[in-house]
Amino acid sequence: MLGPLVGTLLFGRVCPRVDVGFKWAVEAARVTLGLGVGAAVTGAFFAAVAAYALSLLLLLPALSVIVGAGYWYFRRGLKFDSATAYFCALPGGIIEVMSIGGALGGDAAKIFIIHICRILLIIVCVPFVVRHGFGVDMPTAFASETAWPRWSEIAILLPAAAVGWGGFHLLKLPGASLVGPMLGGGFVYALGWAQTGLPAVAVNLALIVLGANIGLLFVGIPLREIYNGMLQTLGYLAVLTLGVVAAVAAVSRLADIPFIAVFLAYMPGGQAEMNAIALAVGMMVPYIAAHHVARLLLVVTVGPMLYRWLAKKSR
Repeated sequence: MLGPLVGTLLFGRVCPRVDVGFKWAVEAARVTLGLGVGAAVTGAFFAAVAAYALSLLLLLPALSVIVGAGYWYFRRGLKFDSATAYFCALPGGIIEVMSIGGALGGDAAKIFIIHICRILLIIVCVPFVVRHGFGVDMPTAFASETAWPRWSEIAILLPAAAVGWGGFHLLKLPGASLVGPMLGGGFVYALGWAQTGLPAVAVNLALIVLGANIGLLFVGIPLREIYNGMLQTLGYLAVLTLGVVAAVAAVSRLADIPFIAVFLAYMPGGQAEMNAIALAVGMMVPYIAAHHVARLLLVVTVGPMLYRWLAKKSR
């Protein structure tokens, strides 16, 4: 993922008017990752639902602390206006947060830059933390899975993915192309209708596409703005990491879940990218995926309502 990301980022500097138009490939990559996460749904996931539920309940207060600290950093430290500071601190999907923040009076361009820098920095740093901090050798984690699902399994998985995707799209829920197939595939795997997970080549192709797509997000943005955005986001990342580590330590102790799994569940990188890292680590993938789905839903539903309430209170 990191190689294509850096490659397209640099290519965008040389060819700033590039328009590769591969949205279909990005959607296919997200569907692939969704099915990959769904394949990890086993009986162990349902046996630990109570512990997962406690961790999910603690996600909201943890997010509140992270957003509050981020708002303070952008508002007091960088002197952003109130709306821009709030939506820069809100760790959700780039397009959703930028659109909502812009509609509510924030600087949409600045929000966009901060969030693409957040995702870039997190997905660059987290693999190194996982490898050197937790001792997990991520590049070899996919190596044992080489077989493709049988045709009989594919005949069930693809319709299940399509139904999940379509259902989320009709309900206008975020992350439809990832979360829908994840739930549809998870349902199929949980019932035992399919047992073979996705092979390494499918997951790696998805990572190549997603990495390239993040790099292309920087196309057309002046280099000075990227530089300033990176510096501003580094400070936010420090504040965010302190909040995440404190929350992770508490959740890990209360819910009796391994620290690395909670860390990956609570670290607010891109939804698809964090799920890809979870797949590479190969630990409690459905648990981690559930938290990133919940985070995105909370950000796009509770986040704007909370801002409107705070704006009224400050008048």
